[in-house]
Amino acid sequence: MQYQMSGASVSVLKPEAPVLPAGPRQVAPKRPRNRKILFLLLLIAVSVAIGAFLWWRGQRQQSVAQRAQISAVRSAPVGWGTMQRTIRLSGTTAAARSVLLIAPSLRGSRGDRGRSGRAGGASGSNTTQVASTATSTGSGSSPSTPTVSSTGTGTPQTASPGQASGGSGFAGSSGTSSSGAFRSATSRFGGTTRSSRSSASQSTSSQRSSLVTGDTGSTSSQLPGGGGGGGGGGGDFSLVLQQLIKPGSHVKKGEMLAEFDRQYMLLRLDDYRVSVDQQGKELVTLKANLDVAKKAHEQKIVAAKGDLDQAALDLKTLPVRSAIDSERLKLAHEEALARYKQLLSEVKHFERSQQAQYRIADLDFRQSQLELQRSEANTNRMVANAPINGLTVMQNTFRGTEFGQIQEGDQLRPGQPYMQVVDVSAMVIEAKVSQVDVEHLRIGAKAVVRFDAYPDLVLPAHVFSIGAMTNPGGMRASFVREVAVKLRLDELDPRVIPDLSVSADVVIETAPEPSTLIARESVFRDSADTDPYVFVRAGTAWVRRNVELGLANNISVAVTSGLEKGEVVALSRPPAASKGQ
Repeated sequence: MQYQMSGASVSVLKPEAPVLPAGPRQVAPKRPRNRKILFLLLLIAVSVAIGAFLWWRGQRQQSVAQRAQISAVRSAPVGWGTMQRTIRLSGTTAAARSVLLIAPSLRGSRGDRGRSGRAGGASGSNTTQVASTATSTGSGSSPSTPTVSSTGTGTPQTASPGQASGGSGFAGSSGTSSSGAFRSATSRFGGTTRSSRSSASQSTSSQRSSLVTGDTGSTSSQLPGGGGGGGGGGGDFSLVLQQLIKPGSHVKKGEMLAEFDRQYMLLRLDDYRVSVDQQGKELVTLKANLDVAKKAHEQKIVAAKGDLDQAALDLKTLPVRSAIDSERLKLAHEEALARYKQLLSEVKHFERSQQAQYRIADLDFRQSQLELQRSEANTNRMVANAPINGLTVMQNTFRGTEFGQIQEGDQLRPGQPYMQVVDVSAMVIEAKVSQVDVEHLRIGAKAVVRFDAYPDLVLPAHVFSIGAMTNPGGMRASFVREVAVKLRLDELDPRVIPDLSVSADVVIETAPEPSTLIARESVFRDSADTDPYVFVRAGTAWVRRNVELGLANNISVAVTSGLEKGEVVALSRPPAASKGQ
């Protein structure tokens, strides 16, 4: 093999190939060196790419794991503001001023006392019988005094002399009634008792009963438990709602809210008006009849005095009289004297009897007037008007086996609440506070109210009243006691209605200057005596940092040093926290 140098190039002289015998020509195979190099380079590139991918994937998984570890810990940013110490209360909304309407309690007699044409009433005809006659003397020369009979519905009537009773001085009111029968039905002075007035006025009362019943349209005899027996009034005092305003309506003061069925009460009122008017006229008539009776009694005294004078004159004729006539005249004089003394002694009793009769009639008249006033008041009570401006809230009642809102047609019992009118222009919060925290509350303390029904609604309020005593425990443990607290809303919203559940944060202390604020649960301590610290997020790790605390409340605490606004602190202890300051 020879090598030749030609300048800078080197040529290699290959040995000459041996001369082969002539035959078919063969080409020598070429070695694929370039492919191997390319394959090797490709393999290296793929290996590098796979290694880079695996490294990137590991880094990513590590980052994801670190982020997951950080996100698994609850956290919150550090805020800034003025710290306030508050007490949280829960309660419901209510109206500061409301009126509860109840079914009226109707007053008065359930019977027919004092109503015209009713059995047992006091409006019967007051009949006064006045009888007077002179005592006849032995000689029969004394004229008989006519009997005066007077009734409450007519004019005095004069009886014939034949109706006079010779020795008693009283006469009946008619030709068929004797002195004994009349005396048994009247007082000894001619005035009738209540029983005699009732019996003497049966025809008048029955006539007036038909007149009143026909003219006034009274239906008490058709009512349950009412009617001619004198025990009516069942339907008069029923409370059936005839008209009722819709619940949730805004009403003004004086607007009609409800009306009970007043049909029977109006009829009862008409009966009492007629009865009072009639009894007033009968009272005037009774007064006149009593004056007539008084004059008749005075006439009896004058007649008895005349008989006594006549008997005294007859005694002067004794010297010329026989023994029998003399005894008769003496007896006649004694009888006339006794009669005269008796009539004089009866004067005070007669006046008292007249006063008693007039007083009884006057009391009956006053009682009818009182029942008339009660009926008028009952009629007015059966119409309910709005006492204030506000919103109507209907109450519930049992209707058979159902429990629902009161509606038209329901029959209520006296004293049963059926509607409430609330003034929505002034709303309060009725809440309760634990006996442990009540000492921190003060009248006028500011508060912030949040509504469960409207999360975006926040209204200011202030403490309006604090209960003096704790509420009963009820179903709770005996040592758990709460005190009632009322807060008044300083601002109103149309959405605020009664019975909404709310929470109120009452401010009991305010920090003098603004500071950083964090949640109270983000502060940790190793023990009660150690300094507080927090975990601050630094990249993908949690760093422990000591802090100094200020004013705190139930949910937040002020940090005077150690934190800056915008940093994120852990709300729970991280599983692995980096240590550092």
